[in-house]
Amino acid sequence: MTALAEAAAGERRGPLQILLVEDDDGDALLATERLQGIGSVEVTLAVVTTLAAALARLDGEHFDAVVLDPNLPDSTGLDTLHEIRRRDARVPIVVLTGMESREFHAAAIGAGAEDSIAKDEPQASLLARSVLYAIERRRAISRSREAESLIAASPDAIMVVDTDGVVQFVNDAAVELFGRARDELLGDDVMFSVEPGAVTSLEIVHQHRERRAEMRVVDIDWLGRPACLAVIRDTTEQERITAQLRHAQKMDAIGRLAGGVAHDFNNQLTVILACAEMALEDDAHDIRDLLTDITTAAGQAARTTSQLLAFSRNAPQHVTAVDLNEVLEQAGRLVTRVLGEDIELELDLDEQLDPVLADRGNVEQVVMNLAINARDAMPSGGNLLFASRRVDVVEGDQHASEGMLPGTYMCLIVSDTGDGMSLEVQQQIFEPFFTTKEVGRGTGLGLATVYGIVSQSGGWITVDSAPGQGATFRVFLPAAPVEELRRLEAARRPPRGARGGGTVLIVEDEEPVRRIATSILERSGYTVIGAGSGDRALELLDLHRIDVVLTDLVMPDMYGDDLVHIMRARGLRLPVVYMSGYPMGSRDLTPVPSEMPFLDKPFTAAELIGVVEAAMSAAGLRPPDGMSGS
Repeated sequence: MTALAEAAAGERRGPLQILLVEDDDGDALLATERLQGIGSVEVTLAVVTTLAAALARLDGEHFDAVVLDPNLPDSTGLDTLHEIRRRDARVPIVVLTGMESREFHAAAIGAGAEDSIAKDEPQASLLARSVLYAIERRRAISRSREAESLIAASPDAIMVVDTDGVVQFVNDAAVELFGRARDELLGDDVMFSVEPGAVTSLEIVHQHRERRAEMRVVDIDWLGRPACLAVIRDTTEQERITAQLRHAQKMDAIGRLAGGVAHDFNNQLTVILACAEMALEDDAHDIRDLLTDITTAAGQAARTTSQLLAFSRNAPQHVTAVDLNEVLEQAGRLVTRVLGEDIELELDLDEQLDPVLADRGNVEQVVMNLAINARDAMPSGGNLLFASRRVDVVEGDQHASEGMLPGTYMCLIVSDTGDGMSLEVQQQIFEPFFTTKEVGRGTGLGLATVYGIVSQSGGWITVDSAPGQGATFRVFLPAAPVEELRRLEAARRPPRGARGGGTVLIVEDEEPVRRIATSILERSGYTVIGAGSGDRALELLDLHRIDVVLTDLVMPDMYGDDLVHIMRARGLRLPVVYMSGYPMGSRDLTPVPSEMPFLDKPFTAAELIGVVEAAMSAAGLRPPDGMSGS
């Protein structure tokens, strides 16, 4: 069987059905013999002698081809061909006629015949081949039209680009996406890089609106030459809906978070308010004890804020050199009080650890959160391990494959023999508000807070677990560079000179905060001038000799950094200390230079005095000898 015959028969998977329309018995017999000679392809032939009979057969049956003598008893010439074509627009037609006119053959093909053959010509013997070609050609045209209709109907933009980067084809969706006429796109250089096998994000400006799209590219043959097919999906609406969903989820999370935070703050404020009222109204109480309770509750409130900010990865970092072994030893002493008698704690510490750069309180919080989770995973008791290890990560090892950069890390390990976790749970445990605990026993913030702290500290956290096999958390923190340790050591040295002896301008719109800061600095020997707004501060700068400006960053009339810009424009080069209840680096603050002194609220008296002294020392100011603060 020839390749052509195989193709013609293959798609049908059965005999070729051919309708022979011929009124001359001798010609019909000869045509039948020639049509039966299609190699091993089985042919089923139906013979009719009139146009009416042919139309009736076409109405009720499917034929792969029609062999037509146009001169019939009930129709002649091209009219016969037109009627057949009107009845079935797709069936291939081969005209077999006694007419030898070249003009007629051309007209027949123009009227829709695939071929036209004279009965008495030598090529009449090639009738079978002509029929096969007609069938395959018609099928190819049909496939092409189907492909074109599918491409045209595709909601994705489709573009063919040749190896020179010239656009050869675009569908309707591409015309709409790029906002250009088809004729403008065809033959033009492609406007972006087309890399086969790549998935690329595109930004397209259309009618002054930016649209986002994703492009996938594959190699193809286009009209016998290599080319690239680019399928471009408009993702603008999808990304908008995704952003809306994320916003809705975020607002829902904030609502749940606000409830928990309000609960904690209400407890702490209850203590503060009650103790303050008792101190004011009842002289019989021990004022020192009441003030101690107030201080304790305020400290708890500050720690609640710190935990919340750590969860959001905006917590202010007080970075120092931290010994993980010391943290684990101290945490071990604390955690034994909450573990219960049926859980045994074991320490396995590597004595060769180097310090890491981190906030010690945050690292302690990580250990305590992991320990509490381990306790809850062992309701019937078990073993809890605190361990440390020095880990050298090199390219190609397991840790590097998890995204860790090569280098030396100090590893903090918390391992339990509890219930363990499935792989599905492990993939969600660091998500905010995800918890496997019973209602009322977990907020879902513990491990999310741990993840935020570890990430903020430049580290990695991994978990190994299986149901019934316990869980092991490993926290990797980079070893502290030697030069950074030296810098921190130098920064810990107290500034030269005695306390006090300068004039500080405090710019703070909250009067209670301004009043307590004034009291602290005056007790330490400073002269303090207060301003409740940026405008008032500028007036006071014209009236007084000021040594240091301590300004809030967020105020109703003027931000603190705006105040400093105006001061600098006026030629005032005074040292400035910023303070805020928002942590440095928060999106709620205008970015300020990292080298500028910054005081977090709430602050202690020692922190306030220390940052003012450091600012004066850095500016070369020295207080008079002999003065000291309380």
